[in-house]
Amino acid sequence: MSQMRTMHVPLSQKGDTTFWYKYHNELAHRLSLTALPKSTHRYHFRIWMDRQAIEIWQESNGDSKGHLISWAKENTPEKEEPTNRIAHRAVSLDSSAIRKLNQLIKKSNINSLPDQEKIAGWKQGFDGIEYIIESLDKENYYLKTYWTPTAQGDLEEAKAIVSFVQDASKLVSSQEEWKSFTATISYECYMNSSMTTVCKILSSAGKRRLKREREKYRKSQIK
Repeated sequence: MSQMRTMHVPLSQKGDTTFWYKYHNELAHRLSLTALPKSTHRYHFRIWMDRQAIEIWQESNGDSKGHLISWAKENTPEKEEPTNRIAHRAVSLDSSAIRKLNQLIKKSNINSLPDQEKIAGWKQGFDGIEYIIESLDKENYYLKTYWTPTAQGDLEEAKAIVSFVQDASKLVSSQEEWKSFTATISYECYMNSSMTTVCKILSSAGKRRLKREREKYRKSQIK
């Protein structure tokens, strides 16, 4: 089925949005998720946010399922070689949340919103949250990008994205899950968002222990 779909990945005059296509396919792999263009589901919707993603899909038998995915990249001390580790967790959404998300998607017409390159007046910057929406049905796969809707003034399309993200996040209790997830992260420091880092307050012994653990991990990755 995935081989029969038409791909809609827009090219930008300011930059190539295929970067986000490639980046999120790789991120999906690291998070043990299906790369959407290869999905065999009848319908699949996924929105990437700053540190979490929400997805729902329909199985071939008509059943609907969904996940809330959280991840955090390890941030090593300045003079240390990066580990490139990423902690992640996916929690299944219950039937009520999935039903309400489906209703929200239809009511908001979020899938009808054009990519930012086709929205007059949409500005592109370097810092800020980039929302990525992927969706597919039997015939088409779409990838659309939206840079920092809160920086777009009174654009109605930007307001629609902000409203959708807020409503969808609330439906799946994303903040509560993020707090629960981060309590399980064993890294000394990790990226809390695209622009902030969180570090644990540790004793000297604790710092040495985690440093040894990072060194052990690096050695295990040498082939």
